Amino acid sequence: MIYYLTIMAVVAYFAARAAGNMLPELCPVSVRGKTLGLFLALALGTVALQAAETSKNLISITSGKQFEQEVLKSEIPVLVDFYADWCPPCQKMLPIMSKLADEWKGKVKFVKVNVDNNTALAEKYEVGGIPDVRIFVGGEQKNKYIGYEKKEFWDKVLKSLTKE
Repeated sequence: MIYYLTIMAVVAYFAARAAGNMLPELCPVSVRGKTLGLFLALALGTVALQAAETSKNLISITSGKQFEQEVLKSEIPVLVDFYADWCPPCQKMLPIMSKLADEWKGKVKFVKVNVDNNTALAEKYEVGGIPDVRIFVGGEQKNKYIGYEKKEFWDKVLKSLTKE
């Protein structure tokens, strides 16, 4: 998804430039009259951002069977993030969930479910809007939160859940 946004930004930049709406000085690098700086900045920046966002403690669910094993049979509480790659609020929450997954390792399990790739799970849990975050304890859904929330909000939710 991030690559699509990069391409769209680059196309919009060059379209605006062709229409005379942007100054060439806004682009940091120019080679033989062709501006490459914006493209390079976006492409390199998004690759670095994407690599930095995902924690190894944030489990990506790819099947109903894996969901059952990781979520429903878990001995510790599980935070499930239903998301889509094309969803800006979901992308904004990814680094928050990754950080939380690292901080709460061993106390709470963090999983993410791509609703486009796991439509059966999204339908089963009646996911309507995303991001849609569910808390499961002992295999049962306890809470449901829809929309973007800051890290502080999730810290409070998790502290009340684990009674810390």
